[in-house]
Amino acid sequence: MPPMMQALVFTGPREGTFLTEIERPEPGPGEVILKVAACGVCGTDIHLWQHGHAGGEPVVLGHEYSGGAGAVGPGGEGCAWAGRGCSETPAMCSGGCAFS
Repeated sequence: MPPMMQALVFTGPREGTFLTEIERPEPGPGEVILKVAACGVCGTDIHLWQHGHAGGEPVVLGHEYSGGAGAVGPGGEGCAWAGRGCSETPAMCSGGCAFS
């Protein structure tokens, strides 16, 4: 996969949302990076645009997406996501749950 990816970056309430290129993350052990084929804008994204993100800005919008495996980290080869997948990521995830 290329080292950069497109992202919809939100900079603050009613300030702006910009389609830009950011550095693509590398998958860690047991992780799969999904190459996004489609991404929706939902009510949560609109709420964030109006009121801001509790975790601060800037933040990448678009937590409802689908696609195929783009990069697989060590030990991630047997992951169910290694083929095709989709996600509806929680807006506030601690990073320690099974969904992060």
